[in-house]
Amino acid sequence: ISSSSSFSKWVPPKSSTDVSSDDSRGHTIDIPMAQFIINMNAALPASQKFIIHVLDNTHLFVQPHAAEMIRSAVQEFRDQNSYEKPN
Repeated sequence: ISSSSSFSKWVPPKSSTDVSSDDSRGHTIDIPMAQFIINMNAALPASQKFIIHVLDNTHLFVQPHAAEMIRSAVQEFRDQNSYEKPN
């Protein structure tokens, strides 16, 4: 996460397959992942909301402290929605 004043651009995990490099400040997330994060934010009480601004369908500015929470939620979602071939 790179900080700029009191906000930062969310940078997804480096192992993510749904992101592409944007610039030295962060990454571009795909639309479904942005929607997941927006829905996650919407489910929180007003005092805990972390999205500062939605720039477009693939860019979000979030509170710096929220980065690890977002990464954890994304990883948990992926773990719950992953298929493992039975042995």
